Amino acid sequence: MKSISVVTYGTAGSCPVCTPERSIHGGNTTSLRILSECIPKESALAIDMGTGFRLLCKDLLKEGIDTINVLITHFHADHMLGLPFAPQTYMKGVRKELIGPSENGRGPKEEFENLMAPARFPVHFAEVESRFFFKGFEHPAAHVILFHPQGGRKIMAVDEFERLEAERKHFPIGKGKYSLEECLVVRMYRCNHPELTISYRFEERPTGKVFVFLTDHENMDGHPTGLIRHISGADLLIADGQYDRNTYDTLTAGFGHGTGDYLARLACRAGVKRVGITHHDPDATDESILKIVKEAKSASTEPDIEYFSCKDLMTIEIWSFSYTPVTWRRWSNIGETTLNPARKCGVFISIATSLF
Repeated sequence: MKSISVVTYGTAGSCPVCTPERSIHGGNTTSLRILSECIPKESALAIDMGTGFRLLCKDLLKEGIDTINVLITHFHADHMLGLPFAPQTYMKGVRKELIGPSENGRGPKEEFENLMAPARFPVHFAEVESRFFFKGFEHPAAHVILFHPQGGRKIMAVDEFERLEAERKHFPIGKGKYSLEECLVVRMYRCNHPELTISYRFEERPTGKVFVFLTDHENMDGHPTGLIRHISGADLLIADGQYDRNTYDTLTAGFGHGTGDYLARLACRAGVKRVGITHHDPDATDESILKIVKEAKSASTEPDIEYFSCKDLMTIEIWSFSYTPVTWRRWSNIGETTLNPARKCGVFISIATSLF
Protein backbone atom coordinates (compact mmCIF):
# COMPACT_ATOMS: atom_id res chain seq x y z
CA MET A 1 0.00 0.00 0.00
CA LYS A 2 1.30 3.44 -0.92
CA SER A 3 1.44 5.62 2.18
CA ILE A 4 0.06 9.07 2.87
CA SER A 5 1.44 12.04 0.96
CA VAL A 6 0.88 15.79 1.11
CA VAL A 7 0.56 18.41 -1.65
CA THR A 8 1.18 22.01 -0.56
CA TYR A 9 -0.91 24.22 -2.85
CA GLY A 10 -0.32 27.31 -0.69
CA THR A 11 2.43 28.02 1.84
CA ALA A 12 2.31 31.79 2.35
CA GLY A 13 0.96 33.37 5.52
CA SER A 14 -1.18 36.45 6.20
CA CYS A 15 -1.81 37.46 2.57
CA PRO A 16 -0.91 36.25 -0.94
CA VAL A 17 2.19 37.74 -2.54
CA CYS A 18 3.75 37.82 -5.99
CA THR A 19 7.26 39.24 -6.08
CA PRO A 20 10.50 38.27 -7.85
CA GLU A 21 12.08 37.75 -4.43
CA ARG A 22 9.65 34.85 -3.81
CA SER A 23 10.11 33.05 -7.13
CA ILE A 24 11.20 29.86 -5.36
CA HIS A 25 8.61 29.49 -2.59
CA GLY A 26 5.57 31.08 -4.22
CA GLY A 27 2.87 33.23 -2.72
CA ASN A 28 -0.46 31.38 -2.43
CA THR A 29 -1.89 31.25 1.09
CA THR A 30 -2.48 28.06 3.01
CA SER A 31 -4.11 25.08 1.36
CA LEU A 32 -2.98 21.44 1.35
CA ARG A 33 -4.28 18.17 0.00
CA ILE A 34 -3.90 14.87 1.83
CA LEU A 35 -3.52 11.81 -0.41
CA SER A 36 -4.16 8.39 1.13
CA GLU A 37 -5.65 5.12 0.00
CA CYS A 38 -7.83 5.30 3.13
CA ILE A 39 -9.83 8.11 1.51
CA PRO A 40 -12.66 6.98 -0.82
CA LYS A 41 -11.65 7.26 -4.47
CA GLU A 42 -14.45 9.67 -5.30
CA SER A 43 -13.50 11.97 -2.40
CA ALA A 44 -10.71 14.42 -1.65
CA LEU A 45 -9.33 15.62 1.68
CA ALA A 46 -7.92 19.13 2.06
CA ILE A 47 -6.73 21.45 4.81
CA ASP A 48 -7.75 25.11 4.65
CA MET A 49 -8.98 27.19 1.75
CA GLY A 50 -6.44 29.95 1.24
CA THR A 51 -5.74 31.18 -2.28
CA GLY A 52 -4.01 27.88 -3.04
CA PHE A 53 -7.40 26.16 -2.75
CA ARG A 54 -8.38 27.42 -6.20
CA LEU A 55 -5.49 25.51 -7.76
CA LEU A 56 -6.28 22.45 -5.69
CA CYS A 57 -9.87 22.47 -6.93
CA LYS A 58 -8.74 22.80 -10.55
CA ASP A 59 -6.86 19.53 -10.10
CA LEU A 60 -9.91 17.90 -8.51
CA LEU A 61 -12.00 18.83 -11.56
CA LYS A 62 -9.65 16.78 -13.74
CA GLU A 63 -10.10 13.78 -11.44
CA GLY A 64 -13.90 13.89 -11.32
CA ILE A 65 -14.02 14.17 -7.52
CA ASP A 66 -17.60 14.52 -6.26
CA THR A 67 -16.99 15.05 -2.52
CA ILE A 68 -14.47 17.49 -1.00
CA ASN A 69 -13.76 17.25 2.72
CA VAL A 70 -12.01 20.35 4.07
CA LEU A 71 -10.52 20.49 7.55
CA ILE A 72 -10.32 24.15 8.54
CA THR A 73 -7.69 25.31 11.02
CA HIS A 74 -9.34 28.70 11.69
CA PHE A 75 -11.12 31.54 9.94
CA HIS A 76 -8.55 34.24 9.38
CA ALA A 77 -8.79 35.58 5.83
CA ASP A 78 -5.61 33.96 4.51
CA HIS A 79 -7.11 30.53 5.26
CA MET A 80 -10.52 31.24 3.69
CA LEU A 81 -10.09 33.39 0.59
CA GLY A 82 -9.93 30.55 -1.93
CA LEU A 83 -13.46 29.22 -1.41
CA PRO A 84 -15.35 31.87 -3.45
CA PHE A 85 -12.95 31.33 -6.37
CA ALA A 86 -13.14 27.51 -6.46
CA PRO A 87 -15.39 26.28 -9.30
CA GLN A 88 -16.85 23.50 -7.12
CA THR A 89 -18.42 26.15 -4.86
CA TYR A 90 -21.00 26.73 -7.60
CA MET A 91 -21.40 23.12 -8.78
CA LYS A 92 -24.50 21.26 -7.61
CA GLY A 93 -22.99 17.85 -8.27
CA VAL A 94 -20.09 18.27 -5.86
CA ARG A 95 -20.63 17.94 -2.11
CA LYS A 96 -18.49 20.22 0.06
CA GLU A 97 -18.00 19.19 3.69
CA LEU A 98 -16.44 21.96 5.79
CA ILE A 99 -15.22 20.91 9.23
CA GLY A 100 -13.52 23.26 11.66
CA PRO A 101 -13.61 25.23 14.91
CA SER A 102 -16.67 26.85 16.43
CA GLU A 103 -16.32 29.67 18.93
CA ASN A 104 -18.83 32.12 20.38
CA GLY A 105 -21.59 30.61 18.29
CA ARG A 106 -19.70 31.03 15.02
CA GLY A 107 -18.52 27.99 13.07
CA PRO A 108 -17.83 27.17 9.40
CA LYS A 109 -21.34 28.05 8.22
CA GLU A 110 -21.44 31.47 9.88
CA GLU A 111 -17.91 32.43 8.86
CA PHE A 112 -18.30 31.56 5.19
CA GLU A 113 -21.71 33.17 5.09
CA ASN A 114 -19.98 36.33 6.28
CA LEU A 115 -17.22 35.94 3.69
CA MET A 116 -19.68 35.68 0.80
CA ALA A 117 -21.93 38.54 1.82
CA PRO A 118 -22.88 41.76 -0.02
CA ALA A 119 -20.13 44.38 -0.11
CA ARG A 120 -17.51 41.63 0.17
CA PHE A 121 -18.43 39.28 -2.68
CA PRO A 122 -20.89 39.52 -5.59
CA VAL A 123 -22.41 36.05 -5.09
CA HIS A 124 -24.41 35.70 -1.87
CA PHE A 125 -23.72 32.57 0.17
CA ALA A 126 -27.45 31.80 0.25
CA GLU A 127 -27.20 30.87 -3.43
CA VAL A 128 -24.73 28.03 -2.76
CA GLU A 129 -25.40 27.10 0.88
CA SER A 130 -27.45 23.98 0.09
CA ARG A 131 -24.40 22.38 -1.56
CA PHE A 132 -22.41 22.43 1.69
CA PHE A 133 -22.26 20.37 4.88
CA PHE A 134 -20.93 22.08 8.02
CA LYS A 135 -19.54 20.77 11.30
CA GLY A 136 -18.01 22.92 14.02
CA PHE A 137 -16.04 21.88 17.10
CA GLU A 138 -16.03 23.96 20.27
CA HIS A 139 -13.71 21.41 21.89
CA PRO A 140 -11.67 19.86 19.06
CA ALA A 141 -9.70 17.40 21.22
CA ALA A 142 -12.98 15.76 22.27
CA HIS A 143 -13.56 14.35 18.77
CA VAL A 144 -11.89 12.03 16.26
CA ILE A 145 -12.48 11.91 12.50
CA LEU A 146 -12.20 8.61 10.63
CA PHE A 147 -11.85 8.01 6.89
CA HIS A 148 -12.32 4.58 5.31
CA PRO A 149 -12.05 3.74 1.58
CA GLN A 150 -15.46 2.04 1.54
CA GLY A 151 -17.22 3.48 4.58
CA GLY A 152 -16.44 7.13 3.95
CA ARG A 153 -16.09 9.66 6.79
CA LYS A 154 -17.25 9.50 10.40
CA ILE A 155 -16.94 11.95 13.29
CA MET A 156 -17.11 10.42 16.75
CA ALA A 157 -16.46 11.30 20.38
CA VAL A 158 -12.93 10.48 21.50
CA ASP A 159 -14.26 8.45 24.47
CA GLU A 160 -16.24 6.18 22.16
CA PHE A 161 -13.25 5.90 19.82
CA GLU A 162 -10.90 4.89 22.63
CA ARG A 163 -13.40 2.37 24.01
CA LEU A 164 -13.84 0.62 20.66
CA GLU A 165 -10.10 0.71 20.05
CA ALA A 166 -9.36 -0.83 23.45
CA GLU A 167 -11.97 -3.54 22.87
CA ARG A 168 -10.55 -4.15 19.37
CA LYS A 169 -14.03 -3.82 17.88
CA HIS A 170 -14.93 -2.76 14.37
CA PHE A 171 -16.01 0.84 13.87
CA PRO A 172 -19.40 1.81 12.40
CA ILE A 173 -18.63 4.02 9.40
CA GLY A 174 -21.28 4.72 6.81
CA LYS A 175 -23.37 1.61 6.20
CA GLY A 176 -20.79 -0.89 7.45
CA LYS A 177 -18.37 -1.75 10.22
CA TYR A 178 -14.64 -1.72 9.58
CA SER A 179 -11.34 -2.42 11.27
CA LEU A 180 -9.50 0.61 12.59
CA GLU A 181 -6.39 -0.74 10.87
CA GLU A 182 -8.02 0.15 7.54
CA CYS A 183 -8.66 3.79 8.50
CA LEU A 184 -7.08 7.21 8.39
CA VAL A 185 -7.52 8.58 11.91
CA VAL A 186 -7.55 12.36 12.40
CA ARG A 187 -7.01 13.82 15.88
CA MET A 188 -7.16 17.50 16.83
CA TYR A 189 -5.33 19.87 19.16
CA ARG A 190 -5.88 23.55 20.01
CA CYS A 191 -3.04 25.79 18.82
CA ASN A 192 -1.57 28.81 20.59
CA HIS A 193 -3.24 31.50 18.47
CA PRO A 194 -5.54 34.48 19.16
CA GLU A 195 -8.70 32.67 17.94
CA LEU A 196 -9.62 29.00 18.28
CA THR A 197 -7.29 27.26 15.84
CA ILE A 198 -6.97 23.52 15.23
CA SER A 199 -3.89 21.44 14.50
CA TYR A 200 -4.62 18.14 12.77
CA ARG A 201 -2.77 14.84 13.29
CA PHE A 202 -3.25 12.20 10.56
CA GLU A 203 -2.55 8.59 11.52
CA GLU A 204 -2.63 6.25 8.54
CA ARG A 205 -3.20 2.98 10.36
CA PRO A 206 -2.47 0.55 7.48
CA THR A 207 1.06 1.95 6.99
CA GLY A 208 1.73 3.35 10.46
CA LYS A 209 2.71 6.73 8.98
CA VAL A 210 1.86 9.99 10.79
CA PHE A 211 1.55 13.54 9.45
CA VAL A 212 0.85 16.60 11.61
CA PHE A 213 -0.13 20.06 10.38
CA LEU A 214 0.56 22.77 12.97
CA THR A 215 -0.01 26.21 11.52
CA ASP A 216 -0.69 29.53 13.25
CA HIS A 217 0.89 28.28 16.47
CA GLU A 218 3.02 30.75 18.42
CA ASN A 219 6.15 29.90 20.38
CA MET A 220 5.53 28.72 23.92
CA ASP A 221 7.90 28.92 26.86
CA GLY A 222 7.42 25.24 27.62
CA HIS A 223 6.20 22.13 25.83
CA PRO A 224 2.68 21.19 26.96
CA THR A 225 2.15 17.48 27.42
CA GLY A 226 -0.87 17.54 25.12
CA LEU A 227 1.11 19.18 22.31
CA ILE A 228 3.98 16.71 22.64
CA ARG A 229 1.52 13.84 22.52
CA HIS A 230 -0.17 15.38 19.49
CA ILE A 231 2.99 15.56 17.37
CA SER A 232 4.83 12.63 18.95
CA GLY A 233 6.61 10.37 16.48
CA ALA A 234 5.35 12.22 13.41
CA ASP A 235 7.03 11.15 10.19
CA LEU A 236 6.31 14.63 8.88
CA LEU A 237 5.48 17.83 10.74
CA ILE A 238 4.55 20.87 8.66
CA ALA A 239 4.48 23.84 10.99
CA ASP A 240 4.31 27.61 11.21
CA GLY A 241 7.78 29.20 11.23
CA GLN A 242 6.86 32.64 9.94
CA TYR A 243 9.60 34.61 11.70
CA ASP A 244 13.31 34.45 12.33
CA ARG A 245 14.33 34.70 15.97
CA ASN A 246 15.41 38.34 15.90
CA THR A 247 12.19 39.53 14.23
CA TYR A 248 10.11 37.60 16.74
CA ASP A 249 11.99 38.89 19.77
CA THR A 250 12.02 42.53 18.69
CA LEU A 251 8.74 42.96 16.82
CA THR A 252 6.27 40.10 16.34
CA ALA A 253 5.97 38.27 19.68
CA GLY A 254 2.25 37.94 20.37
CA PHE A 255 1.26 37.90 16.70
CA GLY A 256 0.37 34.20 16.87
CA HIS A 257 3.16 32.65 14.82
CA GLY A 258 6.36 30.69 15.37
CA THR A 259 10.08 30.55 14.66
CA GLY A 260 12.35 27.89 13.22
CA ASP A 261 14.41 27.42 16.38
CA TYR A 262 11.24 26.85 18.42
CA LEU A 263 10.06 24.21 15.94
CA ALA A 264 13.43 22.47 16.22
CA ARG A 265 13.21 22.21 20.00
CA LEU A 266 9.64 20.97 19.73
CA ALA A 267 10.57 18.35 17.11
CA CYS A 268 13.52 17.09 19.14
CA ARG A 269 11.37 16.72 22.23
CA ALA A 270 8.59 14.85 20.40
CA GLY A 271 10.69 12.53 18.23
CA VAL A 272 9.60 14.03 14.91
CA LYS A 273 11.45 12.72 11.86
CA ARG A 274 11.03 15.60 9.42
CA VAL A 275 9.98 19.25 9.69
CA GLY A 276 8.63 21.43 6.89
CA ILE A 277 8.45 25.14 7.69
CA THR A 278 5.44 27.00 6.27
CA HIS A 279 3.22 30.10 6.61
CA HIS A 280 5.93 32.35 5.19
CA ASP A 281 5.69 36.06 6.01
CA PRO A 282 4.44 38.40 3.24
CA ASP A 283 7.68 40.38 3.45
CA ALA A 284 9.86 37.27 3.42
CA THR A 285 12.14 36.53 0.47
CA ASP A 286 13.41 33.15 -0.66
CA GLU A 287 16.67 34.01 1.06
CA SER A 288 15.11 35.00 4.39
CA ILE A 289 12.93 31.86 4.42
CA LEU A 290 16.05 29.72 4.03
CA LYS A 291 17.58 31.67 6.93
CA ILE A 292 14.73 30.45 9.15
CA VAL A 293 15.43 26.87 8.04
CA LYS A 294 19.08 27.41 8.92
CA GLU A 295 18.12 28.66 12.39
CA ALA A 296 16.05 25.51 12.88
CA LYS A 297 18.95 23.28 11.90
CA SER A 298 21.31 25.16 14.22
CA ALA A 299 18.92 24.79 17.16
CA SER A 300 18.31 21.09 16.59
CA THR A 301 19.95 18.65 19.01
CA GLU A 302 18.96 15.64 16.92
CA PRO A 303 21.14 15.33 13.80
CA ASP A 304 18.79 12.87 12.09
CA ILE A 305 15.86 15.32 11.86
CA GLU A 306 15.56 16.94 8.45
CA TYR A 307 14.38 20.54 8.09
CA PHE A 308 13.16 22.16 4.87
CA SER A 309 11.03 25.05 3.66
CA CYS A 310 7.65 24.31 2.12
CA LYS A 311 6.96 25.62 -1.38
CA ASP A 312 3.77 26.01 -3.37
CA LEU A 313 2.88 22.89 -5.39
CA MET A 314 5.30 20.62 -3.57
CA THR A 315 4.32 16.96 -3.22
CA ILE A 316 5.85 15.20 -0.21
CA GLU A 317 5.79 11.41 -0.19
CA ILE A 318 6.09 10.45 3.45
CA TRP A 319 6.94 6.81 2.77
CA SER A 320 10.09 7.61 0.83
CA PHE A 321 10.72 11.12 2.18
CA SER A 322 10.97 12.38 -1.37
CA TYR A 323 9.71 15.41 -3.27
CA THR A 324 7.81 15.25 -6.54
CA PRO A 325 8.54 18.51 -8.37
CA VAL A 326 6.14 20.20 -10.76
CA THR A 327 7.30 21.72 -14.03
CA TRP A 328 6.31 25.36 -14.17
CA ARG A 329 6.91 28.36 -16.34
CA ARG A 330 7.50 31.97 -15.49
CA TRP A 331 7.82 35.09 -17.59
CA SER A 332 10.71 37.45 -17.14
CA ASN A 333 12.55 40.07 -19.18
CA ILE A 334 14.60 37.29 -20.70
CA GLY A 335 11.59 35.32 -21.85
CA GLU A 336 10.06 32.03 -20.79
CA THR A 337 12.02 29.66 -18.56
CA THR A 338 11.17 26.02 -17.92
CA LEU A 339 12.79 24.50 -14.85
CA ASN A 340 14.16 20.99 -14.88
CA PRO A 341 11.52 18.66 -13.39
CA ALA A 342 14.10 15.97 -12.63
CA ARG A 343 15.73 17.94 -9.84
CA LYS A 344 15.11 16.15 -6.56
CA CYS A 345 14.51 19.33 -4.61
CA GLY A 346 13.75 21.65 -7.49
CA VAL A 347 11.21 24.40 -7.73
CA PHE A 348 7.53 23.58 -7.42
CA ILE A 349 5.84 26.90 -7.78
CA SER A 350 2.81 28.68 -9.07
CA ILE A 351 3.18 32.22 -7.80
CA ALA A 352 -0.08 33.37 -6.23
CA THR A 353 -2.73 33.43 -8.95
CA SER A 354 -0.86 35.43 -11.56
CA LEU A 355 0.00 32.49 -13.80
CA PHE A 356 -3.44 30.86 -13.86
